Amino acid sequence: MTQAPAQQPKNGYPAVGKILLAGAGAGGGLALALGVAEVLRTHEVFQLISGWGPLAGLALLGMVLVDRRLAESAQVQRDGAVAMQSLADSVREIARKDDIAEAQRDLTLNHVAYTVRRIADRLGLEEQAKASGGGA
Repeated sequence: MTQAPAQQPKNGYPAVGKILLAGAGAGGGLALALGVAEVLRTHEVFQLISGWGPLAGLALLGMVLVDRRLAESAQVQRDGAVAMQSLADSVREIARKDDIAEAQRDLTLNHVAYTVRRIADRLGLEEQAKASGGGA
């Protein structure tokens, strides 16, 4: 099998456009960084930190890491609060269902007690009737 030859750009150089684009982007980025550095040089905080030398880089890295950790910690706390609220809602629902079941149980037991009392009263009346009718 033969492979098709790679297509050459019209100018004969395979990646000239990409190289020029990358160079222009890098140059623009460098110019922007130098401009930002010039603006920051006039700022008092930057002047203070730049006097630290290599410690300035470590301080900036530490601030970035602390900022990220604080954001993660805040998210974890929000998730924990949502989970605790969900748990509280579930416990409240269980307690509500238990209260309903207890009320139904009380109602049923009261009905049974009333029915037993009525039966006992009727049996007592029948025994009295037998006793008074049998002795006469």
